[in-house]
Formats: sequence, structure tokens, C-alpha cells
Amino acid sequence: MTRYLEMLGPRPFENGVDENNRIQFTMNFEAMAAGPVGQWAYDLQKILADAGLSTISPAASRDTWIGPSATLATGDGPYIRINETGAAQSEETHNADEYEMLSAQITVSAKSRTVVETRALAVWRAINRSRGVTVSP
Repeated sequence: MTRYLEMLGPRPFENGVDENNRIQFTMNFEAMAAGPVGQWAYDLQKILADAGLSTISPAASRDTWIGPSATLATGDGPYIRINETGAAQSEETHNADEYEMLSAQITVSAKSRTVVETRALAVWRAINRSRGVTVSP
């Protein structure tokens, strides 16, 4: 179980098209978590699934992938890719608690501009300005 003290990111922006000619919107998030974090990208996927924006399984209806080497489906989308990125070093509080700093890029792809922009904004709104969020595995 991980407790995220804060998750922040700028509004998503259009970032070209992917190899299947789907429009992409991307956004970057930074977070601070209390204690060690095991799988930040999977926690983000869980937050999106809990918000009804991502399907984790079964594989046939999956719409979210983690990591740069994952191959997205070939359909129209919307599809979500979550990539962990570098972050600032951990911080220590005055009473020796350690806060981990994290960052991730989330890209939403779809053939329709309306669909991709709507989903990207929903993803951003589900995560941005989140404070005191606890994610259970």
C-alpha cells in the first residue's frame, strides 16, 4: 500500500501521431509519496481503473500499457501508455521520514481528435492535484 501526498502535472497537449496514425496527447506528472514506492506506473494504472478510465484485464479488452517497449493494440483507441521517468532525489523530513519523488509520462492515443482529447483530459483530471491518495495493490 502506497500513500501519495501529492500528484501534479500540466494540462495534456497534442504530441503528433503514433505508428498507427493515431493522434497522441501527452502529460507528465510528478508525485511525492510517503515511504518507498514499488510500482508507480501500476499505481497510476490502478487510479485510472478506479476512475473508470482504464481496463487492466482481461487482455482482450485491455486499453492501458506500461513501459516504452509495450506494443499497443492496432485499433482506433483510445489507448493509454504509462512510462515512468526520472525524478528528483528523495527528501527527508525533520523527523527522518523519507518522501520519494516520482515522475511519469502518460500518453493517450486515438484516431479521433475528440476521443483522444476527451480521454486525455479525463486522465489528467483524475490524477492532477490529487492529495493524500492511498493505492492498494
